[in-house]
Amino acid sequence: MIKTIIFDWGGVLTVGKYTQSILNVLEKEKGVSLNKNYSQFDDLIVKMGMGDLSFQEFVNSINNKFEIKIKESEMFDVFGKAIIPNREVIDLAKNLHRKYNLILMSDNDEITVKVLKKEHKEMLSLFKKLYFSYELRIKKPDPKFFKRVLEDSKLNSSECVFIDDKKKNIEAARKFGINGILFLNINQLKKELLDLGVSFN
Repeated sequence: MIKTIIFDWGGVLTVGKYTQSILNVLEKEKGVSLNKNYSQFDDLIVKMGMGDLSFQEFVNSINNKFEIKIKESEMFDVFGKAIIPNREVIDLAKNLHRKYNLILMSDNDEITVKVLKKEHKEMLSLFKKLYFSYELRIKKPDPKFFKRVLEDSKLNSSECVFIDDKKKNIEAARKFGINGILFLNINQLKKELLDLGVSFN
């Protein structure tokens, strides 16, 4: 019987790729296009998500590497505007919240988490526990991340479902005996949850 549902954040509870959304907002707000530097920009996002780079260092690196002038407060606003909530999945999570233990397990950086806590409190309140890569300094699909979540929340892996938009993360979860769903769209997600005996009506 499923008791706990573990959600990824980016690409599941949000729409699209977060890094690309940040670049889109930067282009609109600052008139600079960094798409040709996507991989370099994304590398900095990943380092921040691992806790290896502070937000101040991130902004300084952006300004130095790409010769743009942006303040930390401006970048904070950019990160906020880049978050596009997936309302259908969030509504589903609200229904699941009534019957199941929900956990958020996300590769995310400190500044994005600050934005979430400021602007998306209702969404975060659905989850009993929040696990972020920058705090643990572990990133999916590292087995240590899954082991930490299972042990810290005292979970039986066979009673858990993990929802993520990346196949490698689903495969890592399944190695721990966790039921995995590779998220494609809301209808597919609902069908696979029903197949696992999850009720959300």
